[in-house]
Amino acid sequence: MQKTDPQEFKKCCTVAVNFSPYDGKLVDLSEDLIRACEMESEEAVNWSKQRQDQDNVLFDHWKRVFSNLGESKKFQAVQRKYAKYYMDKAKSYMKELGLNTDRALCLLFDICVQMGSIKQASMDRYRAEISSSKMNEKQMLQALARSVAPQAGAWSSDVLSRKMAIASGSGVVHGEKLNLDAIFGLNDNKAIF
Repeated sequence: MQKTDPQEFKKCCTVAVNFSPYDGKLVDLSEDLIRACEMESEEAVNWSKQRQDQDNVLFDHWKRVFSNLGESKKFQAVQRKYAKYYMDKAKSYMKELGLNTDRALCLLFDICVQMGSIKQASMDRYRAEISSSKMNEKQMLQALARSVAPQAGAWSSDVLSRKMAIASGSGVVHGEKLNLDAIFGLNDNKAIF
């Protein structure tokens, strides 16, 4: 994003910071964000934690930075460019698995982004589970969530809660109760692409 339009990036990252020593003054956080993007995983996690309050909620000025970036049409184009690979892969899986809803596309996109692909062992588990009974698409997506979670190894329970929330429309993820259908309008309409 910064390389696409450095001025727009800086504008999005310049926000009012409401605690000492800034007390409402505008602060350019672009360099701080760029440094974070270049950090190794553990260092980046620590950076992120330092920008949250005691309840693990992102400080308001950082929320504003990410909102500004997300609302920028130029940066939405950058996001679409880099998401295209994963979306194309998700669409391919939809055809392969005979799925057709917005919810299925969302789950498959999430799988592709978080896990890269559906490994053969996961695909085998999925096909075995859906072959044993007649299922509607939502039930098939829940079976898919259960089937791919073991790919995550030590994080399988975390992955399962995330994938089941998408497949079901609601759930508890990282201790937070989410209703994705209500928040994002996730639904079982036929996906159009």
